[in-house]
Amino acid sequence: MINETTPKKSSRPKANSKISPNHSYKLKQRKLFFVSLWRISFHMMISGTIFWVLIINGWRPIDAQNIKIKGSNNLKKTVVISESELSLPFTLFSLDPNKLEESILRKLPVRSAIVRRHIIPPSLEIHLQEREPIAYATRLKGDLTEKGLVDKEGEWIPIKFLTSLPKPTSSLSVEGWSTQHKESISILLKNRNHLGSPLQRIILSPKGELNLETKDLGMIELGLSRGRLLGKLKAIAHLSKELPSNIRNKPGMSIDMTDPSKPELQFSEPKRQLN
Repeated sequence: MINETTPKKSSRPKANSKISPNHSYKLKQRKLFFVSLWRISFHMMISGTIFWVLIINGWRPIDAQNIKIKGSNNLKKTVVISESELSLPFTLFSLDPNKLEESILRKLPVRSAIVRRHIIPPSLEIHLQEREPIAYATRLKGDLTEKGLVDKEGEWIPIKFLTSLPKPTSSLSVEGWSTQHKESISILLKNRNHLGSPLQRIILSPKGELNLETKDLGMIELGLSRGRLLGKLKAIAHLSKELPSNIRNKPGMSIDMTDPSKPELQFSEPKRQLN
């Protein structure tokens, strides 16, 4: 007979192959903590690097080669820098864009100016919309007569910019320009091709009286420049169509248009030379 021996039961408890839910939760939380810590450290490193680059570039000297002029085909960079009194070199953090824009609008023949600072790479962009001269002009400055130009808005442009901007396409001139006449000058320039006769001169007196000289209608007196100006210009155009060809362009002819409802044609006798 073979004796079968029953295996002895181990007194050690069997290891539990399953991880308790509580332990699994702690492992997930720990993993999330380290992931979050890594993300925060990464973002702080990137932010610190960017901040450091901004500080370095913001105080880095800027010279002419780091300045870009956009929107203007005629005003050179050297002219913009010198006229706007921009001292080189400068730093982006020390520059006030609003003050520079005001200086450019005050000193240069431009309609608008936008200044933009760029940290990466460190540079300065100046966007300009330049003025276009329409006519030559003169104005009184003390006891002297100063030469210049005007654009379609009636704005004065110093004559020194004649070499930087396109020259007026006609010989039209404005005599007696002043700030108070800008609106009237602008109206005349915008309507100069609708008078029925080429406009040659706009003459303004210190008292605000306005006269026009045209090629075919001679001198036209309009009176005060602010008095029904558009209505007077329409009356000139109508009169130009109605005038007989033998009267148009007659020497010594002038028109009194101070009252547009009652225009008066005047003819002066030519001066005779004494023998």
